[in-house]
Amino acid sequence: MNPLAKSIETLGLAGPGTYLILFLAASLLMIWPCEALLRHRLEGTTAGTLSMPYSSGLGNLLFVAIVASRGESPSAILTNCLVNNLTNLTVLLGLPAGGLVNAGIAPA
Repeated sequence: MNPLAKSIETLGLAGPGTYLILFLAASLLMIWPCEALLRHRLEGTTAGTLSMPYSSGLGNLLFVAIVASRGESPSAILTNCLVNNLTNLTVLLGLPAGGLVNAGIAPA
């Protein structure tokens, strides 16, 4: 079990409010550096490019932790990472770009 979750349960704080507060704190820790980059005149696209790997890779890291803790085959990790990255490239980058081309904003 996760040591943080175990500590929360030991303290008797294992309610939804605790996890909501932890989620909001983690979100703040992700947004705060991006806002600091924007204040120093770094473009929003660059700030998003810097933070996107952390956001989209979190699922992969959790999957690796679960598979490793169960002692299962590493091939499942490879398959998950390839499918996840292909999906990210197709959906997160391809669909918005296609929408811009169809709207006449970007060249074909």
